[in-house]
Amino acid sequence: MSYDVSTLGTHVQTNEKTLLVKSVLTPKTVAKIKGAGKVMTGVKTKSQLPQMDTDAVFQDGKGCGFTPEGTTKISKREVEVGTIKVNEALCPSDVEASFEQMNLTAGSDYTEIIFANDYSTLKTKKIAKALEIALWKGDKASADSQLKRFDGFLKILGAATGVVDGNPTDATEITKANIADLLDAIYEVIPEDIIENDNLFVACGQEVFRAYIMAMRDKNYYKDYALDGANNEVKIIGTNLTLFSTPGLNGTKKMVATHWDNMYFATDLLGEEDQFDLSYATEAEEVRFKAKFKAGVQVAFPEEVVLFKL
Repeated sequence: MSYDVSTLGTHVQTNEKTLLVKSVLTPKTVAKIKGAGKVMTGVKTKSQLPQMDTDAVFQDGKGCGFTPEGTTKISKREVEVGTIKVNEALCPSDVEASFEQMNLTAGSDYTEIIFANDYSTLKTKKIAKALEIALWKGDKASADSQLKRFDGFLKILGAATGVVDGNPTDATEITKANIADLLDAIYEVIPEDIIENDNLFVACGQEVFRAYIMAMRDKNYYKDYALDGANNEVKIIGTNLTLFSTPGLNGTKKMVATHWDNMYFATDLLGEEDQFDLSYATEAEEVRFKAKFKAGVQVAFPEEVVLFKL
């Protein structure tokens, strides 16, 4: 692809020197997983996520002797990454006939694009948002180019055994009127082994998050908790759960409750999704944007996940 200048027109009497960059949502899931230290690096195709579980059998401590009891289980889950690239070619000459011509360098041989910094910033944000959505909705069987690179959390949880049903009352809709009750039901079925974890969360779509905020406002509970406006996160009243909104769950009517220690992000090089190259191709007389990275996700213990779906 290249520039689309069809809406610029040929007007040249303008003093515009800045480009209005469209706002893009900042993805948060990878940042949360990184914060929990659950990033797997050096993964080029597939890798094993080793797991260990053990019990502790109390015995009578009187007297001497050693009687072994208990079992330690070693297992594994596989994580697979997809290799993703983003390429775009831009011909600087395409804007010569528009009012943006004044922002081109002098002469007829252009080796740079206009607003290069703004373009690069916006492009990387678009990549980050697309990755955020794919982390949750990714499906290798999808026909959608944005989603078919690797399986996301919803696909993985849908195929896993042991995932806890987060809709025991068989609710058929999510509304402002019932969202608090639905979250209560999720909280009630969170496994006892993780209920005291300090990084428990319920992930939901942004429309579900807004429904909860409006419900609490209408009940005049808003003053009882602090809303993190920057990240659209809020502590669910009376619990140790954080309601975490992500565009990755928008429109799904699904919610996922677990802890961040249970979520893994796999890549070849940490931060690779933020790296890019913007260079001039002499033979083609165009500026080329190139980004390439690997990404994949996995859940360590599906039995420590509560999945709500209608």
